[in-house]
Amino acid sequence: MASFSAPDDPSVSQCIKIVSIRSSNLGFSVRYIIELTRTGTSTGPFVGTILAALGISAYLVVAPSEYVAKLMQFTPISTSFKATILGLGALYLLLAWFGEQYIFPGAAKFVGWAKLAISGKPKTRKQYKVIAEKMRF
Repeated sequence: MASFSAPDDPSVSQCIKIVSIRSSNLGFSVRYIIELTRTGTSTGPFVGTILAALGISAYLVVAPSEYVAKLMQFTPISTSFKATILGLGALYLLLAWFGEQYIFPGAAKFVGWAKLAISGKPKTRKQYKVIAEKMRF
């Protein structure tokens, strides 16, 4: 038997459902916290950190102040090499996005299929995912 309960705060209850499952044969309650939806605020600090690192890196490559260049002992580089460094960074981001969208999901399915073909054992799923699927109507 399963029951849902959520905190009193409506903003929290929209993000997190706590599923309590009573195991009759073991005689104890097991609680799973299943995050059903993610809000933009949960990824905000991560995105902010990435943007700050990107901005600092671009500043250090393109136009660092003389004080910073002297402090970090930078070697002068040409403008074309700076453009090359930034272009390679942009190319990396483009390739990473393309890979995540189109290549890696198919490769993961292939690896799963190959693992099943070799070992003969199906993948064991995380228990909370199995429970979440059973709870959906």
